[in-house]
Amino acid sequence: MVNRRHLFGLAGAGGAALALPGLLPAPAHATPQPAATWPTEFVEVTPTVEGGIAWYDVSHWGVEGKGWSDTAAFYDRLPARAEAVVSKEVWVRSRHSAGLSTRFVSNSTIFRARYRLNLATTAMYHMPAIGHSGVDLYARTEAGQDAWLANTHPTAQAIDQQMGIAVDPGERLYTAYLPLYNGPQQLQIGVEAGCCVRRGRTAHRRARRLLRQFDHAGRRGVPARHVHHGALGPPLRHAHHQPGILRQRADAS
Repeated sequence: MVNRRHLFGLAGAGGAALALPGLLPAPAHATPQPAATWPTEFVEVTPTVEGGIAWYDVSHWGVEGKGWSDTAAFYDRLPARAEAVVSKEVWVRSRHSAGLSTRFVSNSTIFRARYRLNLATTAMYHMPAIGHSGVDLYARTEAGQDAWLANTHPTAQAIDQQMGIAVDPGERLYTAYLPLYNGPQQLQIGVEAGCCVRRGRTAHRRARRLLRQFDHAGRRGVPARHVHHGALGPPLRHAHHQPGILRQRADAS
């Protein structure tokens, strides 16, 4: 009998991958790659401004963690043709956005997330809504680490919330991690109108195509998929207060 621990051991550092006949070959072990660097080329993206907030549609600049582009919906993880190949249970989970993230550079001091979820259920009895259906935001520190900054607190299928308190002024690289046990139909990131948002062009690593469902994580940034992401690039750091990033605005409640 192969339990989960044994399965992880057999799979090695890359974790267990789901081999799908006719869609992808048997997985190979992950090869360590050089650490990612700050993007040097940028894509300018155009927002929609509403009430002093500039909203950016994430689908216009893309996400990391997808193995296929020919998906039925933008935030799906398997190609549309997989529905006829895999079991119903696998297909349902492939529509969860576990493992997907998006990066951008901004000088805004506040950030909002506006999205609508595929599922009306935002939590499970053993998993709170912030892990099940929330979005996490990490910020790059001066030391080159990605530090947890804030998250959403979903209470309904449609979410429009500010993520955390205001941050210190300055241009930084941010990474938003998508829900683990749900998936957005659409996702927008909001910043102060007039602030810049740029999507960095980074060299694409050859992605391993795998589908794993990561559960029971306290943060979207700490499931195995994102820990591996941190191992291949700058390390993730889970911290509530990072010097030089977080500050409490005088007018904040």
